[in-house]
Amino acid sequence: MLLPYPLDVLLPNPVKLLAAVMLTQAPDEASAPDVVLAAAMVGAHRPLAPVESSAYRVSPGPTTCYRQGAPFACTITIVDGFPMEVGTAAAYIQMRNAAHAAGVALRVVSGFRPMAQQRALYAAYLAHAGPLAARPGYSEHQSGHAVDLNTPEAGVLSWLNAHAATYGFRRTIRSEGWHWEHGT
Repeated sequence: MLLPYPLDVLLPNPVKLLAAVMLTQAPDEASAPDVVLAAAMVGAHRPLAPVESSAYRVSPGPTTCYRQGAPFACTITIVDGFPMEVGTAAAYIQMRNAAHAAGVALRVVSGFRPMAQQRALYAAYLAHAGPLAARPGYSEHQSGHAVDLNTPEAGVLSWLNAHAATYGFRRTIRSEGWHWEHGT
């Protein structure tokens, strides 16, 4: 098991994180390394490491994606340094090229999330140490079809609002201008 972050970089309130880790893991997925990780968290007193770290590196190729809690087979590739489903990647590259031709620098800032990363995000959320996060298996990022884009940069959001649908992307979370999904 890859640890989601170094053991010496954890939450200031490890008891909350321990409970959160236990809640995010189904009983049939329990294993000795998870118990060791949870036990090691009890003595920690430092902030949580970023959940967009190299510990979650995803290799291109077949993997398991999730939609509404149901696993399905998918193929992941890497674009702009981030993993995403191959069909989403092809559409994104076309969209990025069109944006570039219009003078807009579009890029991915977050893509596919493996189960371990979503568990860490959700555990941090439950422990009040991170932003709102979907339950593991229920984040659209786990489908491989959701990407977060650099919308705070000049011209990006307005270009996406005008052109993203042409490439099969739409903004599915109204309060998150950066979150775009392909084929939904």
